[in-house]
Amino acid sequence: MSARPLFWASALLACLQLSGCGSTLRYVFDDSPNPCSKTGYIYGGTRIDGMLIGNSFTGPDRSAALGAFGLVDLPFSLVMDTLLLPLAIPLESHYHSACQQQKVADTTKSATP
Repeated sequence: MSARPLFWASALLACLQLSGCGSTLRYVFDDSPNPCSKTGYIYGGTRIDGMLIGNSFTGPDRSAALGAFGLVDLPFSLVMDTLLLPLAIPLESHYHSACQQQKVADTTKSATP
């Protein structure tokens, strides 16, 4: 077997395994202590892919590879985010409530002498 078909088979396998990777990142790596700084749950993977694509042109870490990855992953994340929408809506509501509580707590701290 020549190297070219093996390369394309490996690339296809990697794409299939990583499909919806932005969505997976949004749900699995949710470790930010500040709820107001997080990407929302509703179509969060699609938003992450959009940020990757946008940052590949204008961000401080201009990387064509990350932009290409975001572009390849975008349709898969869109499908995954649509399938996860029934889970994302209650999580987004909780996320929004936690952010509002954080803002109230920050306001109270700054108002107290």
